[in-house]
Amino acid sequence: MADPGPALHKALYAKLGELSTPVHDFVPQGAAFPYITIDTSASENADYLVERQDFRFVYLNVWSQERGQQEVLTIMGAIDALLHEASLVLDTGSVVSIKVDRKTTQRDVDNVTFTGTVTLRVITRH
Repeated sequence: MADPGPALHKALYAKLGELSTPVHDFVPQGAAFPYITIDTSASENADYLVERQDFRFVYLNVWSQERGQQEVLTIMGAIDALLHEASLVLDTGSVVSIKVDRKTTQRDVDNVTFTGTVTLRVITRH
């Protein structure tokens, strides 16, 4: 069976679209804040005896220019509520488990923008 990575990306993009914050895979020039980006992902083989499984880490970033971290923290909380243990249907393969593994915030180098990173730990089967 084909790698479920592209199907997972598509399903996450669709699921995140349920939030009121815009989601971008590619941020258009002049995009209004706040927004969420699907940034990087990594996978490693987690084969078991019978079937192919992968551990995947997907990193989502939240971008805000509101003063302070409150908006970033609120959006990250909404992502957590939406995706932790969510049931995602993939075109290829399946999601065994999805968990919000880590959330961090930081001030950007411009000293105006705050960013937050949500790390998803996903186990896929194919």
